[in-house]
Amino acid sequence: MNLQFIKYFLVLSSTENFTNGAKQLNVVQSTFSAGIKKLEEHLAVQLFERNNRSVKLTQQGLIFLPQAKNLLNQWSDIEQGFNIYNTESIKIGFVQNISISDVLQYVNNFKKENSLSKVHILEEKDKKLYELLKKGEIDAFFSNNNQKYSDLEQISVATEKLYFAININHPIAKKETIKLQDIENLSFIERSQCLLQNEVYSELSKRKIILTKSFTAHNNETVLALISANMGFALMPKPFFKIPEIKFISIDDAFFYKKISLFWKNNYRKKELSKFISLVRKTTHNKDS
Repeated sequence: MNLQFIKYFLVLSSTENFTNGAKQLNVVQSTFSAGIKKLEEHLAVQLFERNNRSVKLTQQGLIFLPQAKNLLNQWSDIEQGFNIYNTESIKIGFVQNISISDVLQYVNNFKKENSLSKVHILEEKDKKLYELLKKGEIDAFFSNNNQKYSDLEQISVATEKLYFAININHPIAKKETIKLQDIENLSFIERSQCLLQNEVYSELSKRKIILTKSFTAHNNETVLALISANMGFALMPKPFFKIPEIKFISIDDAFFYKKISLFWKNNYRKKELSKFISLVRKTTHNKDS
């Protein structure tokens, strides 16, 4: 297994374009395309659906995505342990089930401006990320937990909104918006790590809407796989990649959202972290302007 092919896979899942993916990694497109093909042959599955306009992850690709991230992060940790890298690096965490696109946009922009710097990302629960940050094992983390930490600094970077996610072949998928009452009696896939769960259940209780829970999933990849198999619906953020089998519909009589923030320790001294925070501040300022 060539780890470079894993990098190709992660970049293509983000860019959804072979040309842009090859440019981001500074390789020719033929090499990039061949790497993806060899990875698919090695795994004996199709990871991407290709057409003239776009590239999308298949069901197998969605399943492989978190595994590929973990594999690459583990290898990066091994390399650092043997001092293979002499360049500066930072490690950024993000809470489970956060919208990954809100993390990757900052990571990708940082890498473009600081090509010699290494960025490692880690997915964990909010409490675990806080512990890792205090121990100095990560430099900062993204979370949709609105808790204020007296020993940390933070900046709001995005708003995470919940949508009604349903299989494209379900009759309700024909709608462009729905009302909360529309979800009653449908098979509900619960997201155990959803920080808006209390708000959702409270609102449903007020309106005397009873959910028919069919499954409790512990990560978004499982949720998406179940919806793709037409096993039910979920209330979740839109992923950064498009999924042909799933439609995300706005709820027009309720608004469930949380702010996503970047957290880091007070009085930090790391140069690369300073660059990353500055980029985040600049990006969020431009969004607000």
